Amino acid sequence: MNFCNQEGKSAVVEQEHLEAQRLAELACEGCKDSTYELIERFTPLLKGKCRQYFGVVDEDLLQDGIVRLLELIRDFEPQRGANFCGYAKYMISTFYWNLKRKRMAEESRHAETDVSDEHSGCLGTCDDEIAGVETRMALETLPAAQRDVIELIYMQGLSTDETAKRLGISYSYASKLSRRAIMTLRDGEFARN
Repeated sequence: MNFCNQEGKSAVVEQEHLEAQRLAELACEGCKDSTYELIERFTPLLKGKCRQYFGVVDEDLLQDGIVRLLELIRDFEPQRGANFCGYAKYMISTFYWNLKRKRMAEESRHAETDVSDEHSGCLGTCDDEIAGVETRMALETLPAAQRDVIELIYMQGLSTDETAKRLGISYSYASKLSRRAIMTLRDGEFARN
């Protein structure tokens, strides 16, 4: 039976929390069987958090969660009177949330680097490329918000931050619009010709 993953069954949940506390205390004293039992019982929670934050349970995410759980068991101090189940649930949730935020930031930086690398030689100086009929036609296929962002960043040479301020939107939204526009233009009819 897995614990720390049941709602609304107060007697059962209380019993499972007591069992988790006992196993955590034994694991802190070096009992490997208790550690294995905690891992087995917390695995459904780990899988649930993977699905919640990433939409999928993959082996790497699950293993990262198990490593974090082992660190939590190692660092747990029963003498402080903390409830292990509550402590572990909170810390695991925080772990996966931080991992998701880190991956999103890396993806965002990577996408911005790709976009800026591709267009670094074109900022305001490639009139023949930018002012071309096909380019204008391709830009016209974009939604207005994406088109505005692309024109400010790639035609007027503004930074994403300056573009966001000029349009009165957040930096992250301006970056998102830019990425979507670039993907649309790459995947569109004009990219195929």
